[in-house]
Amino acid sequence: MLRTLRRLCRPWGTRCVQGVLLSALAIACSSESSGSVAPKKDAGQDASSGGSGGQATGGVGGVGGGTGGSSDASAGSGGSAGTGGSAGSGGSVGDASTDASTGGTGGTVDAGACPNGVQGGDGTVGYPRWALPAGDSRAASEFTQSGDTALDHATCLMWQTNVDATARDWAAADTYCQNLGVGGHTDWRLPTRAELISLTDFTTQAPATVATVFPGTTGTDKYFWSNTKTAENGSFYWAVSHGGVGQVSYLQNTASARVRCVRGAGAPSPPRFDATSIAGAVKDKETGLLWEAAPKDADVTQPQAKTYCDQLINGGFNDWRLPTARELQTLIDPEKFNPALPTPEFTTALNAWYWSSTLVVTTSNQFWAAAFNTGFSQPETSGNPYINPRVRCVR
Repeated sequence: MLRTLRRLCRPWGTRCVQGVLLSALAIACSSESSGSVAPKKDAGQDASSGGSGGQATGGVGGVGGGTGGSSDASAGSGGSAGTGGSAGSGGSVGDASTDASTGGTGGTVDAGACPNGVQGGDGTVGYPRWALPAGDSRAASEFTQSGDTALDHATCLMWQTNVDATARDWAAADTYCQNLGVGGHTDWRLPTRAELISLTDFTTQAPATVATVFPGTTGTDKYFWSNTKTAENGSFYWAVSHGGVGQVSYLQNTASARVRCVRGAGAPSPPRFDATSIAGAVKDKETGLLWEAAPKDADVTQPQAKTYCDQLINGGFNDWRLPTARELQTLIDPEKFNPALPTPEFTTALNAWYWSSTLVVTTSNQFWAAAFNTGFSQPETSGNPYINPRVRCVR
């Protein structure tokens, strides 16, 4: 009964608030669906030159050439990537992505040049197409700022930095980005769910992102729109509370929220997952992370979840760990519902809630968890026997 109650909502303006949360962490929620996005206006290719290339943990980085040379950090099994080679005039170096054929840890990047200019994603898929930023925080050193734009070297996406305080419904937010001309570019768009999550700094709140890079994030309306519809209800879109605690939620398209536009020209390269190369594990070929395919079908406390992953031996690896909130939330495919994960790649308790290793800022016993039936996230208090999520390990 209590497990059922935790999913019920009561109206709060245009949103809902889940009754199980502390009042200081009041959370917006609603129903879900799937959808489409507006086309980009140009290809968005920006040439980067010189400098040190990005690093991808999980493999050995390539070596850059001379003039016009490039480097690609392709990953091998569980290795550490090198830094891309030096480039001459017009050359590009490094690669912020991981392309591992076997297991390995997701990539991390430095503040070097993005190898092919602004890439990262084209806005057509709601999952990440790049090595995830490592850990729970984001730092100003991971971005290159120029005027009212910032290039994120973890994702190779370019972001609008200065935003106004205007709250818009989804259609108005979409139009705003399509008409934006910041930085001399005309291919701005609403970000996807995963792109918004990539900006979240889970170690701070109000704003839950890098304040020096993205000023004006706080305000009455804490949520920022994505272009990603929920998979259950076509009138609801995913949003992230960058002006609050960084929660991933969804709002009806007539609700009011803020907007921060993005641009990127990468294209998807399906299939995303490889469930055949390593027994008992699923490889995310976009992020470079290796996931436990069939975790234990039992509720656990957060400390029990951490211990389970620390002691897990699976697929020949013993370096499994509890995923961060970002990793857990971006594993979910928002175009799917009940479960929001592909089958048969993933098995066992697909619709359950799952623990992350990320402590909710300002608390001592609340950790972020995600619902794998919808993709919704919320803080959970470890030790409550009625609401303990499950565990799915990563490496």
